[in-house]
Amino acid sequence: MRRAPTLLTLLLFLVVALSPCCVEEGAMVQIEYVPQSDQAIDCGIAGIAMLIKHACPEVGYGEIVSSLAMPCTCSYIPGSLASQATWLWDEDYAFQASLYGLEYVSSPHQGNATGAHYDEYLREIKDSIDQGVPVMIGGWDLYYDKFYLDRLEGWGLGPGQAGHNIVVVGYDREGIHYLDPGAVVNQRDEIGNVTFFQRYDDFRLAVTSLPGPGTLHYCIYEKVGDPLPEDERSRLIRARNLAKFYGDPEAYDQVYAEAYRHSAFGSEALEALRQDLEPNNLSQILSQRKTHLKEGFLASSLGVGSVRYMCYTNAWAAGWGSAYYEETGDEEGAAMMADLSARFREGDALFTEIIQAYDREGSWNPDDLSQLQTTVEEIDRLYAALQEEDDPLRSSE
Repeated sequence: MRRAPTLLTLLLFLVVALSPCCVEEGAMVQIEYVPQSDQAIDCGIAGIAMLIKHACPEVGYGEIVSSLAMPCTCSYIPGSLASQATWLWDEDYAFQASLYGLEYVSSPHQGNATGAHYDEYLREIKDSIDQGVPVMIGGWDLYYDKFYLDRLEGWGLGPGQAGHNIVVVGYDREGIHYLDPGAVVNQRDEIGNVTFFQRYDDFRLAVTSLPGPGTLHYCIYEKVGDPLPEDERSRLIRARNLAKFYGDPEAYDQVYAEAYRHSAFGSEALEALRQDLEPNNLSQILSQRKTHLKEGFLASSLGVGSVRYMCYTNAWAAGWGSAYYEETGDEEGAAMMADLSARFREGDALFTEIIQAYDREGSWNPDDLSQLQTTVEEIDRLYAALQEEDDPLRSSE
């Protein structure tokens, strides 16, 4: 025969239920999920969009892309056929904050991996969640997430070799709860708006294994005012993009500019690339790359850090730029941006064909190279025309 619970039993239950350990579980922050639209590009932009849209729901993704990635990865190391993956870092995040009435709070622990720094870092993330503010984690090592681990090992990658951005929206006694911008594009789930879980031991490894400033990184936006008027935001975004296009390193985040101080940026990058696409120059560069890289020639020449990647990412960004211009009623700008996206896609295809032909046969189709040279010139012309027309500072001179 079962006995009814005694008064003492009920009191003990209430004590446990109301004890401080339940407070430690924190509250789940409800935010709009924003998926990255490409597997290799925009996890950071999508993560930032989730933070911004939490504070300013009316802001569109096209505007956020345009303010961070126009141009996207427009840097080039002369004589190398190498570009770089674009980093979004402190100055980019602070610029976003200035547009939308937000204060950017960065991690004071970046570049440190000690136990004391990590404990403070985790406490700050929890404090933000307790205040109802989500946190984007940059430099999050995919190797320590069970879903991505098999993929990385299949590609021959280990710890500290593949970073990602996630958005932490909650925590409990066991670990953190987060949204993955890459959930849909990586077929982790079908709808994306799913909260995933990572135990604290794995989270610590994930945020401390990437070298340099990626260690113990986070981005927090605290609302301190109202967004700037839309036309003012547009003016500032286009002025900054113009400075990027004309190769002003100060328009790029300084961590990025310093890391690639031997690179050309913006229009200067396209000019350096045009010179390297002269047949004799191209032959010499490819011969050197083939000699030094051997079996890795094809992968390195077409992967992240290549001219193909520069074309691929800018085709994506210009497509979003076209959508943004259309949203703001600039039909001519939208059409020019769509044309720019098409030219970048064409450059991607032509460069890929040239590299593959050289890998197979030691030569390339001269017509393909001639067309690629024309395409790069057209990209430069379109970008310059678009930016000069849009920039109110230049038109007032």
